[in-house]
Amino acid sequence: MDNKVILKLSDKPCKNEAVSRFFGSPTVPGEWFDDGIFSDFEVFVCQIALADLTDFGGYGLLPSDGYIYFFYDTDDSENPVRIRFFSDDPDTVVEDFNESVDFDIPNKEYSVTFFRDGEALPGESVSCVEPLGEELVLFDFSNADEKLFSFLGDKKKIVISKKALKRLEFDSARLV
Repeated sequence: MDNKVILKLSDKPCKNEAVSRFFGSPTVPGEWFDDGIFSDFEVFVCQIALADLTDFGGYGLLPSDGYIYFFYDTDDSENPVRIRFFSDDPDTVVEDFNESVDFDIPNKEYSVTFFRDGEALPGESVSCVEPLGEELVLFDFSNADEKLFSFLGDKKKIVISKKALKRLEFDSARLV
């Protein structure tokens, strides 16, 4: 079970809208805007198409379809992490999601290629889906370019309890 997934970041354009990506324009469910789930202080960090992870396992904890999203709430100093899950294909591209928030976050889009831990990877990478006792590390930014993720400060991992993950309660994810 020690085969975490490595997300290789590339500045090559994403091939379509509903793919795994960091920064840029998220493709989200339009109904989220109807439900008003976003605060005025959130910035988009990444979306991961869970189908991209199916070849890597997920330790039986992650769904094999749908999307997880990482947004960062710039107004919440205690727990700025906003992880959201959507079980279907998203339908709304939000070109200017991060423009209304005065916050230093990359505006360049990065496409993602998935690898197993241990493969030689030049360039930017983030690790994910790593068991840690009763928790799972969803994202580990420790080895990523400090400039890209400087907004995280000293905390570099997003974790969630395995029990909450099984219940798809992503709102309990936190930055450590």
